[in-house]
Amino acid sequence: ENPQVADPRVRVRVKSGNGQRLVKLGVHCVTCQKVAIKIVNREKLSETVLMKVEREIAILKLIEHPHVLKLHDVYENKKYL
Repeated sequence: ENPQVADPRVRVRVKSGNGQRLVKLGVHCVTCQKVAIKIVNREKLSETVLMKVEREIAILKLIEHPHVLKLHDVYENKKYL
């Protein structure tokens, strides 16, 4: 099953990953900037790992540094984060 990207401004081009996490290369349709799209399958993660992923998101929302990727947005549903 291939999860869809929720933001219509991003075109997805390439994918790689395992059953738990998938990273796709996208292009923002407005800015034409390349973006990494990380998709996490909640159903295949333990509760401990899911908590770590949620902590990673919380930290990335706070960080603004030239050597750290900027987190633009988070989309989630029952199955994917």
